[in-house]
Amino acid sequence: MWAKTLVVLSLLAQVVVAANSSSPYVNPAQNGGKQLTLQKEPLNVIVSGESDAYALTSDGFESFYRAIGFDVGSCAGRSVNDTQRANLGDGNGNVVQAGIARWGNGCIESLTGGNHFRYWVQNGTQANTGAIFIAASVEEPIRQNHMIVSNGYDLGRDWLVGNATQGTRTDNQTGNEFTTSVVANNTSLLRGVSASSLNHDIGTDGVVSVLRVRVTQRGNGNTQSTSKNAQTGFASYLPGAVTVAGALLAAFVPVVVAA
Repeated sequence: MWAKTLVVLSLLAQVVVAANSSSPYVNPAQNGGKQLTLQKEPLNVIVSGESDAYALTSDGFESFYRAIGFDVGSCAGRSVNDTQRANLGDGNGNVVQAGIARWGNGCIESLTGGNHFRYWVQNGTQANTGAIFIAASVEEPIRQNHMIVSNGYDLGRDWLVGNATQGTRTDNQTGNEFTTSVVANNTSLLRGVSASSLNHDIGTDGVVSVLRVRVTQRGNGNTQSTSKNAQTGFASYLPGAVTVAGALLAAFVPVVVAA
């Protein structure tokens, strides 16, 4: 009898996990998680698990955030910011971010500041939704130690959502096209979170924007041929190198004002 009971319970658990996998997301608090990172930054955007499957893959999500104006967050293979951890209540516990993305050029944003986000995937055995939880914010330049600007959490969310929802967006590297809609502005996930509960004592209006991402067209990979890349060679990096050099000067050289 006990053996049959255990089999039934196991089957029920599998049904629950299967149901979660088609859910938009599961509230992390239901399974001991939080809508905050361990470093106390709000997870203020969620890409719904009901988005197109490709958009929720590692390659697909990177293609999506390039399409909406972001770049991979590392510079020369290294991230300027420290990593953060979050518990999405999916059974994986506190895990390191899956990645970080920065507005425009990743190297330049890491030096001069601006919109950026970290993200985690809800994919554990207790909540296998595939939803992507994002901690978006606007930060100061590196010479201000990447402090968050006033109202930086809400601004980071609003700027990200605004760029994502401007019609069809195209990733020039792959030709992939995406459309994004806001399916909810949840006010319960961050309920009770005050400024004193958050990093830098910066408050939030408590809204978590839930996005559904659709892939409207799949491209053919990198839009530039190998031969073209080979022909451009070192010269193709010169404009970027000059721009990064300028950003370095702006980030570290103090501004001198004439008397």
